[in-house]
Amino acid sequence: MTPEALLQIALDAANIGAAELSSRFRGPLQVNTKTSVADYVTDADLASETAVRAAIRAVRPYDAITGEEFAAQEGQDAEYYWSIDPLDGTVNFTCGFPNWATSVGVKHIATGEWVAGAVVAPAMGLTYVASKGHGAWAIRGENRTQLFGPDANRAAKIIATGFSYQAHERVDQFEALTKMMVDFVDVRRMGAAALDMCAVAEGSIDVYFEAGIKEYDWAAAMVIAEEAGLQVHRPEFPRDPAIVAADVSLFS
Repeated sequence: MTPEALLQIALDAANIGAAELSSRFRGPLQVNTKTSVADYVTDADLASETAVRAAIRAVRPYDAITGEEFAAQEGQDAEYYWSIDPLDGTVNFTCGFPNWATSVGVKHIATGEWVAGAVVAPAMGLTYVASKGHGAWAIRGENRTQLFGPDANRAAKIIATGFSYQAHERVDQFEALTKMMVDFVDVRRMGAAALDMCAVAEGSIDVYFEAGIKEYDWAAAMVIAEEAGLQVHRPEFPRDPAIVAADVSLFS
């Protein structure tokens, strides 16, 4: 399939998952915890991922699928691998804050290349999309804007990051951030990793840096960042940081 065709599947699936979330936003939720008292999973997360998986399976029944909430499905004779974050920004969602999204990325298994991604944030009226070789785009209503990353000459640079659900890890992350802040005038912590990365692609933020995030957090957003002309560092082990920047080597 072409990258554009794969993007359409990802976008359709992400829209379906986001619709499940929208129907529950600021409504009663069933909330449980995972790794800590602040690491939530809700019935909205589960409904969204179920819907996204079903949408992908309806079109690509033999592909491999994984996501945040359910076990990976290997797929027989799989050609593509789909990675789903059904609700990026769960804490925001449970608190009624609009920075949350459904994220779907897809990789070509034979080459290992991530080829398309969609990040849908309905409470913000915002969608980000990209497919390999066709650029990155922000969609607001009927307006579609191509993304080219931040202004390299901007003097007042901003970094976006996030922090672990584990208290002892947060201490280390804050210490690392204090050393980095000499190069930035401010920091943004908005609670949804994919949206932070997309904000760099859009040029609102200069750098995204965060240790400890998972594949489903970056799978779609890093395709969008790359297609906006940015470099990305995809984590290869648990504490390896995810980075989106004009030059990721500055943060090694």
